[in-house]
Amino acid sequence: MIIQGLLIIFFVFAAFKVVGRFRAGDLTRSGMILWLIFWILAGVIVAKPDSTFYFAHLVGIGRGVDLVVYVSI
Repeated sequence: MIIQGLLIIFFVFAAFKVVGRFRAGDLTRSGMILWLIFWILAGVIVAKPDSTFYFAHLVGIGRGVDLVVYVSI
């Protein structure tokens, strides 16, 4: 889908911005790693939406979207 491609492009751009902020000294190494993990996970969720269903069942949650909501809270 087009929206998946656009979102992945945005996530890649965001990851580059995170690295740029780290190089400029605005972000610590642990902060950079945390943000990179976030953007990579967001990309995986957009590219493979069924992955949330798999991880939700691993932790005992019925639906993938519920897992995303619980984690975001």
